[in-house]
Amino acid sequence: MTLSTAPVVGAPNQEHWPQVFHHSLDAQTVFVAAFCIADSSKDRERGRKFIDHLQELPFDDVALLSDTLQKFSQDTTKNIQSFSAGLFVGDKAYLWSWNRGRVALRRAEKKGTIVESDLFKVVSGSVKPGDIYILGTEAFFQSVPVWDILIGETVEDFADQAVIALQKTEVQAESAGYVLMSKGKLEPANGEESSAEPVTKFEKVSSKTSLPLSPVTITTTVERIGGVMHKIAIFMQTLHIPSNFLSKLEGVKIIDGKSKKTRLIAISIVAGILLFLGILIFSAYKAKQRDKQVLSMLQPFQQQLNEAKTSFSQSPADARSKTSSLLTALQEQDSRLKKKSYEQQQLLNFTKTVQEYYNSISGEKTLDSLPLFYNFQLVKSAFIAKHVAIEGSSAVFVDPEGSAIQLDLNTKQPSMIDVGGVSTIQDVAVKDKVMYFLGSGTDGLGIYAGGKLLSKTFDASNNPTILRLFGSAAYVYLKDAGELMKLALTNGVYGEPKPWLKTSQGLDRKSVTSMAIDGKVWLTTAKGELFSFAQGSKQSLKVSGMLSPFSGSTTVYTTPDLQSLYFLEPSQHRLVVLDKTGAYQKQFVSKDIGVTTDVIVSQDGKTAYLLAGSVVYSIALE
Repeated sequence: MTLSTAPVVGAPNQEHWPQVFHHSLDAQTVFVAAFCIADSSKDRERGRKFIDHLQELPFDDVALLSDTLQKFSQDTTKNIQSFSAGLFVGDKAYLWSWNRGRVALRRAEKKGTIVESDLFKVVSGSVKPGDIYILGTEAFFQSVPVWDILIGETVEDFADQAVIALQKTEVQAESAGYVLMSKGKLEPANGEESSAEPVTKFEKVSSKTSLPLSPVTITTTVERIGGVMHKIAIFMQTLHIPSNFLSKLEGVKIIDGKSKKTRLIAISIVAGILLFLGILIFSAYKAKQRDKQVLSMLQPFQQQLNEAKTSFSQSPADARSKTSSLLTALQEQDSRLKKKSYEQQQLLNFTKTVQEYYNSISGEKTLDSLPLFYNFQLVKSAFIAKHVAIEGSSAVFVDPEGSAIQLDLNTKQPSMIDVGGVSTIQDVAVKDKVMYFLGSGTDGLGIYAGGKLLSKTFDASNNPTILRLFGSAAYVYLKDAGELMKLALTNGVYGEPKPWLKTSQGLDRKSVTSMAIDGKVWLTTAKGELFSFAQGSKQSLKVSGMLSPFSGSTTVYTTPDLQSLYFLEPSQHRLVVLDKTGAYQKQFVSKDIGVTTDVIVSQDGKTAYLLAGSVVYSIALE
């Protein structure tokens, strides 16, 4: 089965904050929720904490998950205006509602509401190929005529139509929803064959409901023998054989064939049991010998793990390198062992321990999907942002076709910006609440602010692509010319552009992909290289401790207020954090990063915002 999902979120106002949540456990298991925080900005802060709580939900146990959500419904009565959620596992669906949150379903020609409740309620039922589930807040269903506009082949088709409907309603600030569509052959959640009979009714979930999502436990040979011995002891008890049974047999007189047969049966039973016990004892001996061999095999690997742990306090990078090399050695050892053998099982168990340690020191966090922070289609349907600049809590996103949107990152309040006749925009910068655009306008290609050209024009053949402001100067990178130009500000106008780079050994100037300035100038290249410059001269810099080196085009971001460098590398689906000496700190990996084009980080360094065309994703960095 494939389960496609698409969120639809209205624009918030001063009293309401609509939001959605998405979490994928694996290819078949998805949890989504839609809700609205009401009343004030304080409740928005509670709403963000509520999202943090959602991320920690026990998704692998329906009973515990439902109990946790019920507690949330009791604790957030005054803040959550409306809530609905769904957990989809294979061919099963578990659906929740409170405060009039609703889940609707269209199956073939039938359609209707599955659950909608004032008080906390949860139901469960089956998922069929072609099902379309729509869950959302009460206001979402009031403003979006879901069954009238649901046309098209994909969930994105529905989301586009829903956004248009939201823009025409007065309650879009209270509206959040999710649409899910199942396609293909469904894999049952419990591994058994699904019933071919259609399910027409969703039932209330039992308090004992649970999902078989926990990993399988592998027992050792000795543990298996112990289990068999326990079963034999139970069998002996069922025979009711007294402890002095054999001595009593010696005094039994064979009077007839029947008593002789009874004695022979009893002796045969005891002999069989003794023989079986002998086999078990021999098997236990062999297992013990095999365990010794396994310990001998694992001993050098254990020593390498101990060395890595010892070195971590002084050099985390060295510990990561040693642990990574150990994992490689374990993979090579695994290739030499017989598949599914006892030795291989024990090696895999040890490898799991090493992998868990590596994960704990790697600083890497894998995200199934990134939280959707904002959808620009709520403001302008054709808006495709390419670049972004930030000052304080205000961010400016620009579409190269000559339009810009300002977004308050705290309230998510948007506003269209007049770009003053700039028809094409190459980049944007913000300083002292003034927006500067590098682009082509009525007076040529240059730096514009407030509709006026503030610099001399640039030659378009030099391809000026990057604009940064620092101090009283502007810095423009000419990609095709391979020059970084500095323009001093005099009487509100930027003067003659002058080349700034003095030395650039090893830098292919025409391959520069991004630039950040914090007193130093940081440049990245299409090959994944990082260069540092001060007063026009190249500085010594060594990137160290990374899990894997940059291999493709990266975008670097930092400011004088931030202690770290942030690198967006879409080709490896990751956001990497280094300190300003080049030492690795951590990285975030998600398939969603593969489509992003720019990154900014909040002033406190706690949140990164990633630009992906018509939407903005967010990553909690701490």
